[in-house]
Amino acid sequence: MDGEVGEGHLTNITGLELTDSTLWSSSADRTAKGWDLASRKQEMKLIHSRVVKSVLGVPQAGIVVTGDEEGVVYMWSMTTGEIVKEIHAHLDGVIKFVLHKGVLYSASLDATVRQWSIRDILEFPGLKYGPEPVSSDAEDSVREDAAALSRAGGSKSNSIGLTAEEEAELAELISSDDDDDN
Repeated sequence: MDGEVGEGHLTNITGLELTDSTLWSSSADRTAKGWDLASRKQEMKLIHSRVVKSVLGVPQAGIVVTGDEEGVVYMWSMTTGEIVKEIHAHLDGVIKFVLHKGVLYSASLDATVRQWSIRDILEFPGLKYGPEPVSSDAEDSVREDAAALSRAGGSKSNSIGLTAEEEAELAELISSDDDDDN
């Protein structure tokens, strides 16, 4: 199976996922596409208003899930190509989806992972379904390390974790920007 699968995208491909019979791709050209693996023909083109960062086909639920650069998760009907659900899930681009036992997980550049029950989302279309953060051992470990550093008098004492040198450099940059504006 050499060569291209289909016509491709107009620019960068940002995601690629496979179901039993379809290859799904997302792109900076603001589309997600599905190609039939046997015929190598494009089956579906989902047009977005922003860069599409990730895609996941979920044939058992009859949907395709996409995530854009602004943190919005879209669920599309595989039958009609229409948006079934739109969730403002993250503060930055959605870069990966994983489906496990009916739960959809999304990962974002905002350093969060969110989860939703596919069944709940599809059965209650009017439901304002908010994101649920997923706690992780790694996240807890980072919090514990930061607390220990703070208790030990570590150098990262301010609320955003800058060293004294970094804080001084930031203040200088802000000051010089203010001077440039005048």
